Amino acid sequence: MTEKTVTKTTFRSLMEREWDHLGWDREGEGMHPEIYADLAAMCDALEEQKHDAAHPGSARLLVKFLARVVDGIPFGPLSGDDAEWMSIKGHDDYVFQNVRCPRIFKDADGRAWDIQGVIVDFGNAQFQAQPKEIAFPYIPATEVVSR
Repeated sequence: MTEKTVTKTTFRSLMEREWDHLGWDREGEGMHPEIYADLAAMCDALEEQKHDAAHPGSARLLVKFLARVVDGIPFGPLSGDDAEWMSIKGHDDYVFQNVRCPRIFKDADGRAWDIQGVIVDFGNAQFQAQPKEIAFPYIPATEVVSR
């Protein structure tokens, strides 16, 4: 009977397997090597923080929060309170922008919009964002409508 060597699955080994499967460059010029280096560092950081690729629940939750940070989406509902707004200049329609979620604006009358509230999908990779009037408390969400 032949013994198999079992190696521990890590986030980095999973990422590298997929990277290599697609034939993307790890080194050189262009976007792929830069993304590879960033992903490798993030995978290593997950391992250093004791997240386990074999049981990825805590890492999955961390990534959900990180995605919200990257997308500018708050962790909880917006209240619409005065402290959440900053005045912006040079815009005819909107005069305030939400500091917790930069895609939320309001006018001088207090009406508020999520400028990414509706995404219209026209097919053929053509999309258009349409503002959606909102009320507070508000949890930012995007509705995709196909046309």
